[in-house]
Amino acid sequence: SEKEIIRLLLKYGSNELDRRVRSEDGKEEIIAVSDYVVSEITSDDLSFDDRICAKIFADFRFYSEQGLFPGDKHFVKHEDPDISRLSADLLSDSHELSLIWKNKQTFVETEEMKLREIVPDAVLKFKSDKIVAARKEIMTLLEEAVKGGDKDQILALQKSYNTLSTALGLISRQLGNRILL
Repeated sequence: SEKEIIRLLLKYGSNELDRRVRSEDGKEEIIAVSDYVVSEITSDDLSFDDRICAKIFADFRFYSEQGLFPGDKHFVKHEDPDISRLSADLLSDSHELSLIWKNKQTFVETEEMKLREIVPDAVLKFKSDKIVAARKEIMTLLEEAVKGGDKDQILALQKSYNTLSTALGLISRQLGNRILL
């Protein structure tokens, strides 16, 4: 899910995701994919486990806070070869519409046309992966607390686990009641 977030940022970061009217001045505000993704991840204080993805996201966050978009070439030609390699890999299209279908002028819905669905789903999947990892960590701590007989720690961990389970249930409903393991 981390690489999918980075792929969407690299490929569609400057694309318009939504438009909103600001309540304070009534002006229309355009929300780009990068602004939405950065806002959603930073507002929940989440981070990337993959070192390279974390560096790319940090760049996007910096540029987003400045109201700028770095562009995919910034990452493909990055001085860090790992960032450059991952960016090139994520930006390369694995599927292309064949000439037969193009010549028949067949309408095919592209990923870009479905960004309003794809991007929020990818962010929710990213969040659910983080919650699942946190729950596993809590279970490990809970086992240790049970062995040690620390009742206060057990109760605190159970409360944390239940809170995370509730959040995971909400995300599951937003994703169309998918089962998140």
